[in-house]
Amino acid sequence: MGTIVIILIIACVASAKFRAKVFSFILGAAILGLLIYLAIDNFSTLWPIALIGFGIFIFISVIYSLIDDANDKKQIEVWLGQEPPFLSSYDIEKIVAKFITDLKNNDANKKTKYDYNETSIPAGRANCFLSHFDRSIYLEEPMYYSPIRSKDKTELREYGFALTSGGLYIAKQYDEKDNQENYKFKTIELPFAGLFKLKYCSEKELNVKYSDNKTITLKQDQTTVSLPTIKMILESVINSSLPLCIIKNKVNDDDPDTNDYQQKLREADKEFKKNLSANNINDSASFGGVVGAMPNLNQQFEEYGYKFGQRQGHGNIAEYAGNVVDRATGKNVKNVGVTNKKGGADRIVDGVKLQTKYCASATETINAGLEGEYIQNGMVLEVPRDQYNECVKQLANKMNISEEEARRHVKKGFFTYNQALNATKAGSIEGLAIDTLNGIICSTAAGSVTALLSFAVNVWNGVDTKQALKNSLVVAAKVIGRSTMIYVVTMQLSRSTIINPFKKTASGAFASVDNPLYKLGDGLAKKIKDSSIANSSFGKHMELDKMTGQRVVAGGVLIVLMYGPDIVRALRGRISPEQLFKNAAVTTASVIGAKIGSRVIPVPILGSVIGGAVTGFVAKKVLDTFIVDDAIEMYEILREEFIDVVMMSDLTKEEFSSAVGTIFENPKLPKILQDMYAYGNSREYAREFLVNVTIVDILSRRSRITKDMIDIAFSDMTDDIVIDSDVFSNEAPNTTQLSVFCPSCGNMYRKGAKFCNNCGSKRT
Repeated sequence: MGTIVIILIIACVASAKFRAKVFSFILGAAILGLLIYLAIDNFSTLWPIALIGFGIFIFISVIYSLIDDANDKKQIEVWLGQEPPFLSSYDIEKIVAKFITDLKNNDANKKTKYDYNETSIPAGRANCFLSHFDRSIYLEEPMYYSPIRSKDKTELREYGFALTSGGLYIAKQYDEKDNQENYKFKTIELPFAGLFKLKYCSEKELNVKYSDNKTITLKQDQTTVSLPTIKMILESVINSSLPLCIIKNKVNDDDPDTNDYQQKLREADKEFKKNLSANNINDSASFGGVVGAMPNLNQQFEEYGYKFGQRQGHGNIAEYAGNVVDRATGKNVKNVGVTNKKGGADRIVDGVKLQTKYCASATETINAGLEGEYIQNGMVLEVPRDQYNECVKQLANKMNISEEEARRHVKKGFFTYNQALNATKAGSIEGLAIDTLNGIICSTAAGSVTALLSFAVNVWNGVDTKQALKNSLVVAAKVIGRSTMIYVVTMQLSRSTIINPFKKTASGAFASVDNPLYKLGDGLAKKIKDSSIANSSFGKHMELDKMTGQRVVAGGVLIVLMYGPDIVRALRGRISPEQLFKNAAVTTASVIGAKIGSRVIPVPILGSVIGGAVTGFVAKKVLDTFIVDDAIEMYEILREEFIDVVMMSDLTKEEFSSAVGTIFENPKLPKILQDMYAYGNSREYAREFLVNVTIVDILSRRSRITKDMIDIAFSDMTDDIVIDSDVFSNEAPNTTQLSVFCPSCGNMYRKGAKFCNNCGSKRT
């Protein structure tokens, strides 16, 4: 009984047809047992009957299977002993081409199909597909190709179905991933060579037997082509002489070695994938870095507010400029003037108390310092740069001290008097310069933290340290640049007047006009602060109750900087509306995450950067399931056109590597992919302006063949060829002399021979 069970198991594993019979028998036995149970009171009699019947069925089935295999073996021997008629490559293609229409009509892949009759099959892509089966278009003519893009957007291969003059090739990719996070796949090859018979076919499974007794099983869920269509193709091929013709003629299987080429392209794809992932995280982190810099910017807004628009605004901006320059030179600066304490210092630099006084003349400046008793109380008077020498003399005279002593009580300010007046106006060079410098100072810490995080993320994503450092510096520059822009624009809009460069006042400073945007955000800020949301726990947590006009303006500038570039690209047609929506959603998530991160992680700047990076990354991953990045779509098109052209260009390995480096390792690739999209016909752009141009450039570097080279080669060849002496009737055996050509028949004969052994003509 045990032997029978073992034989049963082996038979079930080996034959799907046998399995179907077994299941049919079990079902029939169960029904029969039920009938017996209903008819016989003693149910125990059912089991012996069923067991005996089952054993008999297994025995008969095994015998039948063995007999069937033995018959197949004899038939295969007879079949292999036949001599098939000669079939040319044209005859073979003619046999196979008649299946194309049926394939097109019964292929569930409706996106992309290529066929031999009506459309041009992309030879390079088809060759890449076949290379995964150790096949080549140089050996088998592709007749029908139904490609399906890989779920891994940067994988250098396609899946799907192909019909060639040599067989059927199926590659199926599944949704599941393996331990290395790669999508699982299965390849099935049904070659025509040795195809013997179709053993079994249903709507779900098909079994084919070959002359080597090998059985191949194909399931419907593994291919987009219906199994009845494949059955029809295989039966037609079996009834022809094609399987025996191919196996008898031993089709050349020398396939050009494409492993090196594939590896090079895979490396380029892997690099693109790494850079794309790192760039996405870097962008999210940079947004977080900008949000992290905002507290420093807001502090500056609160300290100086709208002071530059007041009557003494030029003095306030001189104090502001002094703080900025001193901080830039590494000095310890305390801006104590914001307390407005009477008789107190405006700022303390490295422990020295300073009082800034900017009046129209040196006399007025010194008098203001003395009348306020600032100098008497041990403070140093900061004066306009152009008044410094006169102020020293005035102070020496008024206090009856030497000029050397007076210099210890006076400090030269950063601005001249007229520069300070100009700096209070929006759009002035002085104001823009000092705002830019302060914006850089306030955002440097955020840029540095973001750069460190970016460097770590790049390294963790497999980017080499040198490139990771470059990427982190770019991210730092983005954070500092954006934050500085926010600060500069906000501070410029905080000035009550705008410079008029075409008119000057009596003092020599430029005139001004009213700034219509002055205090633009005050009204909106008041509404926000008075709202119920701002006074809720959430609003206070988000500091909405501390909203100011300058914060509103800064927020508006932040929105423009973060969303504006993508909007412009969309309007110019360089990105799709879907990509615009996706980028905007990721940016929004990054900003919100940065704000939440700053509260969750109580470390200045770090919490914002981490929060922005994490939420941006998560949002990007979620949206990836719905919207494919333009960059990935364009990259796939570029890769497909590259394969299609380059695989047929007969490049050397060195030339191939050069082509990959020029196109896929180009540091401007992200911009190139945008150019592809903007062109309209991205496939044409990729082929004509990228791939073809690169290939032509590479081929142009090859050495040119000249007439002199041919003459020299021909001369060297004739000098080196030695012909055995028995070719000539009038030469002694085994003598070796250089040969010459017979002028009559072109045959070679030895120098010194009188007659040509081939045509008998006499040497002239």
